[in-house]
Amino acid sequence: MQESANQYFRATVAKWQEPSTQDFPKKTVPENALHPGRPFKNHQKTKIRLEKLRVNSTSRVSRISSVSERTLIPYSTQEMPMKRNHNQFTLIELLTTITIISLLMGMMLPAASKARASARQIQCLSNLHQLQLAFSQYADDWRGRLPPYVTNAPTNQHPGLNWTNWSHPYYQDTRLLLCPASSGKIPEATPEGFRNYDGSYAWNYDGTQGNRGPLHVYATKPADSYLLCDSGDPCIIYGANTWENLMEELDLDWDSQAEGANRHLNRANCAFIDGHSASRGLSEFLGAPCKANDAPWCISWKDGILEPGIIPFPNR
Repeated sequence: MQESANQYFRATVAKWQEPSTQDFPKKTVPENALHPGRPFKNHQKTKIRLEKLRVNSTSRVSRISSVSERTLIPYSTQEMPMKRNHNQFTLIELLTTITIISLLMGMMLPAASKARASARQIQCLSNLHQLQLAFSQYADDWRGRLPPYVTNAPTNQHPGLNWTNWSHPYYQDTRLLLCPASSGKIPEATPEGFRNYDGSYAWNYDGTQGNRGPLHVYATKPADSYLLCDSGDPCIIYGANTWENLMEELDLDWDSQAEGANRHLNRANCAFIDGHSASRGLSEFLGAPCKANDAPWCISWKDGILEPGIIPFPNR
């Protein structure tokens, strides 16, 4: 019984495993079944369109796959993308910027230099004005007179060479004795320091010394007559009253860039007897020709007149 059951089971399985001899009938579709009612040539166009869609789809898939493969390749094995960093200058931009800055500096430096020179000139005029006030106060205390002319006096007692000493109680600050454009040093407030003062400023000694009487009496043109001025020596004139000696006292007889009229671009600052201060061009400052005892120098010139002569090193 058991054996017969097994035989029946095996026979059934074998029957299932055998290929089916019964074929399903093929379903035939006419060529015009895709679009019923259309002629055959329209079906051909449809096939062509379908074929193009298939080709396009295949190429698109291949491109996508190639891009996917590239994204998997590290940057070390493929060319790095060239991107410009907009936060950095290119060489042309850098050179252009440097050129523009150089041009601007070239235009601004002369103007800045003139501005500094103008500021020093204004400070120099202020110094001369303060010193002029000191002279006026001294004259008020001495019946309108300044120290007298002295001949054959020792250097440390000569009024013309030591005006910084006898007028010191009236101006007090020795910084006033140094022109801002001068390369000299501020003298010490001692007899020796005053004696060694080479002079940023000079007192018009021959023209305003006390032997001539009260200052505002004999100076008939006080607004045009010098009391103090830019110079290289402490007084004018200690010696012969000539053009050559005037050049020496003003330090115009040598090519200096920091003394006399050289300090202010070919100009000289002056303090006048009437109390005002002004800047004058070099030729106007020298005032030649100038008659004896006439403004601006009020000096008894040799031969009665100061004739204009040669100015050494005129281009200052």
